[in-house]
Amino acid sequence: MAAYLKFFALDEAPFEPSVSERFYYVGRAQHEAMQGLSGALSSAGAICVLSGPSGSGKTALVRMLMRRLPERMRLITIDDPRLSAQMLLATILRASGVLATSLESVAELTYKLRVLLEEQSKHKQLSTVIIDEAQGLDDEVLEQLRLISNLEGQYGRMINFLLVGQEDLTARLNTSRHRMLAGRIRLQISLQRFNREETAAYLSFRLQQAGCHDPVFTDKAVLKLCRLCGGLPRLINASADLCLKLAAARERRQVSAALVKKAFFSAQAGLRARRRPLLHCWRALRRCVTPVNIVSTATAALAACALCAGLLFLLRPYLPLHSFDYALRSEPAIAAQIEQALPALLPGRTEQSRLQAHFVSAVSSALFYSDALTTLSALEGVQTAEGTALSCATLPSYALGCAVKDRSLAELAELNYPALLRLYDDNLTPFYAILLHLSADSADLIVGDLIFKVRADYLRREDFYPSTVLFVQPPEADARELVGFSFAAGEGELLELLRKLSPQGRAFLRERLTRACERGSWGMCDFSQVYNLSSGLFNYAAHAGLTRFDADLYLRLAKDAGMDRPYHLRPQAESVSSAIAGHSPKVAKGD
Repeated sequence: MAAYLKFFALDEAPFEPSVSERFYYVGRAQHEAMQGLSGALSSAGAICVLSGPSGSGKTALVRMLMRRLPERMRLITIDDPRLSAQMLLATILRASGVLATSLESVAELTYKLRVLLEEQSKHKQLSTVIIDEAQGLDDEVLEQLRLISNLEGQYGRMINFLLVGQEDLTARLNTSRHRMLAGRIRLQISLQRFNREETAAYLSFRLQQAGCHDPVFTDKAVLKLCRLCGGLPRLINASADLCLKLAAARERRQVSAALVKKAFFSAQAGLRARRRPLLHCWRALRRCVTPVNIVSTATAALAACALCAGLLFLLRPYLPLHSFDYALRSEPAIAAQIEQALPALLPGRTEQSRLQAHFVSAVSSALFYSDALTTLSALEGVQTAEGTALSCATLPSYALGCAVKDRSLAELAELNYPALLRLYDDNLTPFYAILLHLSADSADLIVGDLIFKVRADYLRREDFYPSTVLFVQPPEADARELVGFSFAAGEGELLELLRKLSPQGRAFLRERLTRACERGSWGMCDFSQVYNLSSGLFNYAAHAGLTRFDADLYLRLAKDAGMDRPYHLRPQAESVSSAIAGHSPKVAKGD
């Protein structure tokens, strides 16, 4: 395992079974389930059901839910559903510290439970019983569970139940025998399998949490993995982990669809039978194709054809001769509904639907931080070879630095720099976009290889966004002049030093002292963070009143003091597109 961690620059294995909150992926279904169960179980007397296929992540969701429930709640977990009614009561009592055995009667155990729950209610405590694999509970245990949930004291009902099981659990609860229990269920949630987009987001999330920000799985590999694993996280983890091992052994930076297929069949039982499906089909066909079977099958087929032909001949006068399409369009009401639905079915029919389709497509391809960082670096003029992945650790070789921080929209507007943001689509899937310009009404975003003009309300859904801003480092020769500089000699020594700097170095200082420092963005103008420059330079300039560097002092230093500021200080969507070498994003306006 250590070999493939080093090959993909991973800090730890990304697809190991883990209940760590850092590796838990929260998609739309998981978010809705977590919110719904937290709200339903916060009050007493609730019976909730969480169902889903095996391997869909029910146990992991319950572990995360247990960490988020209030501290006043006492949690009792039962992992083995092979219980009787007495064993269920005795297990709840023993887990709460009360001496009880399954040899006692149901009435005695129920009385002990009532006394316990009433004592907890006086101290504002609430017990919640979580039963895993609940599809295996006997019918008498389910009825006893309903009776326990009916217990009421001075403060109302006093206990909750969460039933976790496979899809059979929902079918059992909907039978007539458990009609009364089904009527008491406050919330019923079913975890669905991942689709292709959710599978891609899940793989990207786990890899990024483990330290890899590069696209490892190709689009075809993601689709193949989703189909083979049926969208189940447990199978996806096992297959994806083996994919990384095989790719590292073959020294491949990306996982292909063929490698996914090999890894999946290697990770599953019955490998030999699945690798030779044609042979098994041929053997089954040989067993079926006998002279007796051929004659009987042919006779049945001829009889069915003759029956269909006779019915068609008899019913021909009553059958319409028009096509199905003609029948639909001949009705004005149906034709109007078809025309109304066509824009949603065919995105290219209107300008608005076409832009929305482009935006959705761009979001689905903007899942990787490294791709967005490469585009942001291109705005600063960085030219990279195709396939080269940039990171904040490699940017200093291009004379650029990273400023990574959670910023509000007001801070981003004040900085007035292009910023790489992590956003979420309607399915709560994270993607990366570059904010070029922000006004009161609209914003320009680079998503994928397109520039979109969106409403500003689209970015006001969060208070703070994880953002990355790039700033230009000074030339190395100028940096060496500035290292260890002190202002003990006053302004004269500052002037002498600045005369030695190149025009680029003076422009760098001018920008920092007039732009960033005036606005109090200390992380952008503290020179100790830029090539280990002396922090005394900034301190002296700030306290000596030289923050208006370009208005006074700069005019005495260089003939080219009137040069324009870099283009990105006043970004415009139509001018930025020409500055991105090798990317050429197109401007699109839409909501």
